Amino acid sequence: MSGTKRASFRRGFTLIELLVVVAIIALLISILLPSLSAAREQAKAAKCGVNLKNIGTAIATCYADYNDYGPSWDDGACGGMPKGNQQYMLTWVDVLFDLNYYSDPNAAICPTDNRPDDVMKRIASHPSNIRYFVRRMGVNDQRRNGVRTSYALNAMMHYNFKEDRDQDASRQLYAVDGWWTWFGSINAQWLMASSIYGSAPEPISYPNEGGTRVAWRHGKQLRCNSLFRDGHVDAVTPKKPADANELKYATVDTLKSFTFRPGESPNRRRTEYYGQYNPTCPTLVEDWMKLPNPAAGRPAPVIWAIDIDKSRSGKVLGGSDNTHPYDYPEELSCTWRTNNDRWIKLPNNSIDRQ
Repeated sequence: MSGTKRASFRRGFTLIELLVVVAIIALLISILLPSLSAAREQAKAAKCGVNLKNIGTAIATCYADYNDYGPSWDDGACGGMPKGNQQYMLTWVDVLFDLNYYSDPNAAICPTDNRPDDVMKRIASHPSNIRYFVRRMGVNDQRRNGVRTSYALNAMMHYNFKEDRDQDASRQLYAVDGWWTWFGSINAQWLMASSIYGSAPEPISYPNEGGTRVAWRHGKQLRCNSLFRDGHVDAVTPKKPADANELKYATVDTLKSFTFRPGESPNRRRTEYYGQYNPTCPTLVEDWMKLPNPAAGRPAPVIWAIDIDKSRSGKVLGGSDNTHPYDYPEELSCTWRTNNDRWIKLPNNSIDRQ
């Protein structure tokens, strides 16, 4: 009809259509989120690896400057010493920072570390092991259970006896993702215990001295970023045990990555001996190291005693756990620096570390 305008009409979305759109968006989000989360974790793991690589470079420089010696773990056990028991202790990476081997204090923090996570809370709140840290010193920041660093030092590297260094530096661990400042063995027994027993035991006491101090925090495989003695960084992946025996001896391939010596029992203590025959696990020790077999009438030799309290002579820089070679530089010891007010960039007194 001439001169007549048609009325314009625009139909809106129906409720069903809106619900369909929302459902599609929700589905896309559910598909994309795991990928985004995995990508974020990969980025954090990569940053963690860079941190350890930088620490490795700092260690190499420290070794060059100090006659092949490196830092010792912490000043948290100064009982009977002038400074007393340091609840806000400093660590081996703090020595490197204080000596200007790296400039960023956050280089000692893994981005995936919740600071503190549940394991660290339980370890650091144990009556025999209470420790605190703050994110920022000197401003009365909120205190948290745990330690300042995300990385643990191989206990044998802490003592700095050169006999503890294996000839194959590419397989001996120097430092790892950790729940404390040091670790005594490389294993994933605490992590995997729930698959065998249904629940994990108390991390402060299982499975052995220092065993739970290795933190498996990266990705679905719960890998542990590790700095090896030759300076390279790699991820150690735990193996799921089939039974209780594998839980004790086969959660980590100790022929590929080890703390003390190739083929070590992953649940050993540092008070054992190199080459000591282990009748409960002969395949890890005897087959690899070709040691004599006491069961066959051939006694196993004592190659080198790990127990420094009984078998090693050296100078003590604050308790028997801080025994080092006589020519070890005191300034590389956290305990010595605290007891003698020798920290430069970091506070000497515990109260100033809050």
